[in-house]
Amino acid sequence: MILVIAEKPSVAQSIAKVLGATSRKDGYMEGGNYIVSWCFGHLVELADASSYDERYAKWRYDDLPIVPESWMFDVTKDKAQQFKVLSALMKDKRVTELVCATDAGREGELIFRLVYNKAGCTKPFKRLWISSLEDSAIREGFNHLRDGKEYDRLYEAALSRSKADWIVGINGTRLFTTLYHKKLVVGRVQTPTLAMLVERDGKISTFQKEKYFNVHVGKGDLTADLEKVKTEEEAKRIAAACEKKQAVVSSLKRETKTVNPPKLYDLTTLQREANRYYGFTAQQTLDLVQTLYEKKLLTYPRTDSQFITDDMEDTARQVISIVCRQLPLFSGVSITPDIARVTNNSKVTDHHAILPTVQLEKQEVSALPQSEQKILNLVGMRLLCATGEKHTYAETQITLSCESYTFKTKGKTVIQNGWKAIEELFKSSLKTKEKDDPMKSLPEVHEGDVLDGVSASVTEHFTTPPKQYTEDTLLSAMETAGNDQFDDDTEKKGLGTPATRAGIIEKLVKSGFAERKGKSLIPTKDGCNLVCVLPEQITSPAMTAEWENTLMEIERGNADADAFLSGIVRMTGDLVKAYPFLSDAEAQRFGTGKEEIGKCPRCGSPVYVGKGNFYCSNKECSFCLWEDNKFFSSKKKKLTKRIAKELETVGMRCPDHAVTRAIIEASGVPVAAPSANTSGRPSCTTAEHVREDMWGKIDGIVDGGPCQVGVESTIIDLTVTPPQLLRPGGLPLESLRDALGEVTVDKAVTQKMNDGEKPRAPGMKYRHYAPKAPVTVVTGGAKASARYLLTHAGEKSGIICFDEFTRLFDGHIVHPLGASDDKRAQAQHVFDALRTFDETNVGEIWAQCPDSKGLGLAIGNRLKKAAGFHVEDADDGKIVIGITGGTGAGKTSLLRALERKGACVLDCDAVYHEMLKDDEPLLRALREAFGDVIFRQDGSVDVHAIGLIVFKDRKKLAELDAIVHERIPRALAQKMAATNAEIIGLDAIKLIESGLGAICDATVAVTAPEEVRVKRIMARDSITEEYARSRIAAQKDADYFRAQCDYEFVNDLPTAEKAEHAAEVYINTIINNLKEETER
Repeated sequence: MILVIAEKPSVAQSIAKVLGATSRKDGYMEGGNYIVSWCFGHLVELADASSYDERYAKWRYDDLPIVPESWMFDVTKDKAQQFKVLSALMKDKRVTELVCATDAGREGELIFRLVYNKAGCTKPFKRLWISSLEDSAIREGFNHLRDGKEYDRLYEAALSRSKADWIVGINGTRLFTTLYHKKLVVGRVQTPTLAMLVERDGKISTFQKEKYFNVHVGKGDLTADLEKVKTEEEAKRIAAACEKKQAVVSSLKRETKTVNPPKLYDLTTLQREANRYYGFTAQQTLDLVQTLYEKKLLTYPRTDSQFITDDMEDTARQVISIVCRQLPLFSGVSITPDIARVTNNSKVTDHHAILPTVQLEKQEVSALPQSEQKILNLVGMRLLCATGEKHTYAETQITLSCESYTFKTKGKTVIQNGWKAIEELFKSSLKTKEKDDPMKSLPEVHEGDVLDGVSASVTEHFTTPPKQYTEDTLLSAMETAGNDQFDDDTEKKGLGTPATRAGIIEKLVKSGFAERKGKSLIPTKDGCNLVCVLPEQITSPAMTAEWENTLMEIERGNADADAFLSGIVRMTGDLVKAYPFLSDAEAQRFGTGKEEIGKCPRCGSPVYVGKGNFYCSNKECSFCLWEDNKFFSSKKKKLTKRIAKELETVGMRCPDHAVTRAIIEASGVPVAAPSANTSGRPSCTTAEHVREDMWGKIDGIVDGGPCQVGVESTIIDLTVTPPQLLRPGGLPLESLRDALGEVTVDKAVTQKMNDGEKPRAPGMKYRHYAPKAPVTVVTGGAKASARYLLTHAGEKSGIICFDEFTRLFDGHIVHPLGASDDKRAQAQHVFDALRTFDETNVGEIWAQCPDSKGLGLAIGNRLKKAAGFHVEDADDGKIVIGITGGTGAGKTSLLRALERKGACVLDCDAVYHEMLKDDEPLLRALREAFGDVIFRQDGSVDVHAIGLIVFKDRKKLAELDAIVHERIPRALAQKMAATNAEIIGLDAIKLIESGLGAICDATVAVTAPEEVRVKRIMARDSITEEYARSRIAAQKDADYFRAQCDYEFVNDLPTAEKAEHAAEVYINTIINNLKEETER
């Protein structure tokens, strides 16, 4: 039999399915002459220093440098069981050979070889080298397995990298930690990356802005500039000299320019753009791409190539076609792809660029989490752009001469939009619109033209400092760091590899040397200090870039691994010798090195962690707490650091429930009262909830009825001045301020706590109150957030929304939160809503969130905690006005008035007919309801045939309404999100019945006397009076529309001109009212 070893269980399952190994065993699968197992990532790693000598368990300067004479390897403790499985399988007499099926790259090779060697296996093995987990790719890979020995040099390079990182990391970290009495992590890639952050931060902090002035002259639509004039006096003198004078077009140049399509994505470029467009961290992007790879929807992610090979041309064309069909964003896009532009065999080494796979054809994209959909859209967009046509534009440069001064201006006119049309389509779907360079067109002039009486003006400007790094720009800097140290013939790799850069950034943040502020990455004080104390050879990217190049040469057989490691050992020894001691003052750079847990209750001095105790740093004070405290010993517990830290304050509950107060009174002793739910789970609001969470863990339950408020109690810290709100609850912040005066709010109430930050009160933890499915909270106005949910929630998403919007989400599992203006009801329902979804199979949850006034602060806090502060803001500044009314009422007058205001007018009927062309779920539902009779031979829908059915049968009409009303709101919301217009008009006869009125900021009923409507219908549709009256009779009457809408526009004016004038005045009034409401 053949033993196949993959890197992860999910990959192993994909391989096993293709090979027919369908019999599941303990830690492997078997069948079809194959045994398929997996590694769980790094099962075997280089042993810790203490494995070589017990004295290395303690960090001492005198033991440095630590360099093993013979390297040892250990099995990772939490993965020992799987190693036993693999070791036994390798020794199984049935197994005659192995296949290394770990990820096709340096790290994947190392993972397999270390397990193979640690198990003492000598059986021959072959190498599976694939870039996709599609069944066809796996079959092709097994048909072309390679001899494992071909990858010996790849393993040698990987092992050399691992040993070098160990030597530098262990010795550098121990050296500077023992010198400075604080753990200072030193890493080959991590430290130079931190140095780049520190250098940029230094440039920003020392930047001195300088003032300069621009002078502008112009006439009509033509304005030209004289830039960077140093003084205001000089600028004003130039402007005064040119004012009302003649300017001559002294130069005019027209040039056609071309912008070639971008290359395909490698991992680093994808991570950069996902950060720029979506705010994803590099690690989040890597995790998402890895997940999509394992779902067989993307090709191998850890690639540094931006090209494909020429044998992939047919596949690429097929994938492009699938992208245009399967990704809704690109539906209707038609391109003639130029595959040759992205094909280059010499630029593809281990893996080609990241692409969607043909498996996408079978995937219901809307069922994927939003984050995965975003990555698919991004990769799909880049594939279409990269194979699209060139973008060409005409650039005009005009020079004006006026009073011996020269002024210049540029203008652009697009000739062929090409690939940028795809990019613009993608950018238009983003919540935060990208700011592209404005396309400035210039008026037609000719060289020698004279402009009489030009106007002149001066504007003031300042030089700007460099920007802080974002993950986008830092990844770019890491990719090219150190390249200037090498000649043009040297292959340049920068800091780290595509596979490791994300992890490096995360380590910097988790170790406290860098922090995220918005999208920016900023070094902390400790990070700046660390870079200051380390020698340049450690902080310079040149060393790491040189290492990467040497490792590549080892991989190719052009460099010696032993010589490489000898150089690393020499460098480390020299580093230790260069730092024999520090002055007392320098040793205190990072603090005392002693861990402070709080202030002494006797004298107020710091309390430190000692050996077996917690003691006051003031030698004259005798305060001390011993870990073997008699009280804790009697309870068979130990006084831990966490307990000691909290002992300086006491928390008091002040319940107002009659049953609780009676229990306290009857007990006669102090009562400890933790929350009755498992840590991290949504809080209980009924006795049944307590039973579900705590049964078997507690002695009994007293049922005092459902919680009266719903959210837990308010927690306020009275040990600080002014008092600080730690957890909002049933007692609103406004009430606290009425009673106490100034009350501040802890930042953990409204934002995620930083790594390492300790919660000061229950419910402050990250992802507290969380259900099993991931939650996204949508803030903003109730109507705007409902529109956002409609646009972004997938078909299998769970929905928590205000009562008035529930009907918009037919087909979803919905839990109503309460009316948008009833926060007391929302508080009572919020935990029920979060718990409800644990009994379902929803993949994600989208939740509307109230504003922060009153109880809203507490409700929003609980929802955001449940979401781990994954929050989207829906307020886009758009105003949506719904127009409805019977036929012939005169809705067109209002709609035209909206169009004249620059509004985007959406006709619900037109959107419905558009959906009838290609909306598969809608067509499927119609077929199930009405059969094939409503479809023509070419597959299109016969609307007349539907009409014949539904207008004779009220039940069928209701069925049609239910189908359409379930789907139309989402389609309309997507169109609202896509438009750049600030005002949107919604034209819908069934605005109220469909639930669409709920997402409109204002609804207008257009009414008119019946006689007026009859005349309009007869004239417009050329029908008889009898038929016109019958159509009016079949619809809702004016009283219905009047009662359901916010406004009524009576359109009984005799002429179209008067009607449209009145409509314009009416629309202006509504818009002004809405803007005033928003400002209030």
